[in-house]
Parts: sequence; structure tokens; C-alpha cells
Amino acid sequence: MLDNRYRVETPEGIDLLLRPAGLVPRALAFTVDLALRGLILLALFFGFGLLGKLGIGSVRCACFSFSGGTWCCSRCSTRAAPPVSSG
Repeated sequence: MLDNRYRVETPEGIDLLLRPAGLVPRALAFTVDLALRGLILLALFFGFGLLGKLGIGSVRCACFSFSGGTWCCSRCSTRAAPPVSSG
């Protein structure tokens, strides 16, 4: 039988037997997290969109901080150039 428990010893000397989450709970957690991020960013886009040009910079900052950055910064502007392939 496959043992899927992970033994961790805390700094206090206590042994913990932990079981990692399976595929379905991880997929559900990822889906919930993605949906919440999307809803928050959508609300920020609409809110900052009312500010005009100041809102474009604010959207870029919000997008950078929520997603770790680089993937959406070029997509927030309507005048952005398409990505260049490296090969």
C-alpha cells in the first residue's frame, strides 16, 4: 500500500504526520482562488476605469501586484505591441 503521509518534526520536537491534499481538493482550491482574483481585478478595472489616464496606471499597478506581474502589464494598455517571440 502506498504511504502518502509526510512526517514533519516541529522546532518543539513534536512529530506531525501530514497527508497532502489530493488532486480534486487542489483543483477546487485553485478554481476558487482564480475566481476570487478575477472578481477583484474586474472590480478594480471598472473602478479605475472611471479615472481615465490615471486609472490606466493604477490598473497596471493592481494587475502587477495581484498576479506577480509581467503577464498582464502589456495587456492592460490598448496601445500595447504584441509579444515578440524569442526564437
